[in-house]
Amino acid sequence: MLMSPPRAREAGTAPASQINHVGISAYPGRAEVERFRRSVAGSARAYRPKTVRNQAHTAPARLTPATLKRILLTDWSVNCHPHVSPAPTATISANPETAPSFDGDAAEGKLLEPRWERRKDARPTELTHAALDLFVERGYTATRLDDVAKRAGVSKGTLYLYFDSKEALFKSVIQEGFVSQMAEAADIIAAHQGSSADLLRHIMRLWWERIGSTKFAGITKLMLSEAGNFPELANFYHENVVARGTGLFAAIIQRGITSGEFRPVALDVIPRIVCAPVVMLMLWRFSFDKCGGGAQAEPQHYLETHIDLLIHGLLAEPPATPFTRHT
Repeated sequence: MLMSPPRAREAGTAPASQINHVGISAYPGRAEVERFRRSVAGSARAYRPKTVRNQAHTAPARLTPATLKRILLTDWSVNCHPHVSPAPTATISANPETAPSFDGDAAEGKLLEPRWERRKDARPTELTHAALDLFVERGYTATRLDDVAKRAGVSKGTLYLYFDSKEALFKSVIQEGFVSQMAEAADIIAAHQGSSADLLRHIMRLWWERIGSTKFAGITKLMLSEAGNFPELANFYHENVVARGTGLFAAIIQRGITSGEFRPVALDVIPRIVCAPVVMLMLWRFSFDKCGGGAQAEPQHYLETHIDLLIHGLLAEPPATPFTRHT
């Protein structure tokens, strides 16, 4: 039974210290309680259903406890109903991205960290990763921006906030997967203090670890197959990947020649010869390996054998220790 605040306090239904009224600064006096009772009575009279014409013997429904309960569940009556005051809680932000979430600790009024937040800074990377998957699976021509957005879990409009065309998205994939690795390799070469043979071995292994053994190797196959159809993208790939990559190997070999560790060789040709077997291994992964055709050596063994032949061919004097397989 709904009781007025004074009666609720007198009846002991709730401690006086815990009784609160939303929208009322203090306990209502007798005048406020009387207005409340009158509003309830008025609502009860207004709730009587209309009689249907030509049915003179149809009496209006009587006011039952269930009907009265429905009448009382108005904003004013609920707000005035005494209830236990909740524990102090923090003000929740109107911004859904920064609004905190509450669990069991909310009973103590503790402000918790957000359970989720929008990863706007990470979204371009998510889009390029989705694009890489589709470019490798379908090729450049068959890949649609709608499919990239769907794979990344965003709308096409969101994708256009970061990339205005498929060409821009493809270039971003190259920048992220190849150009950043080239910059890191250049820093390693500049800071290296050991032998040029060790440096060449380290860069070759790093190339395979970061590019050759990943999905980015599929971009190399894509460019070789579609370069003629998209010359602008082919030029972009050549300038940012092929030219930079061969330039790094040329710098390593020139370093060895200058120190006397390597014998003089044709630097306009040797860097391409250095890269060619590794490029072939990358192409094999995304062609014959996919269909199970032809036996191929284990990639790591293939790579170490190539490095051994390469260094032995470059050294001014043959090493005293024989080649051992890298594990």
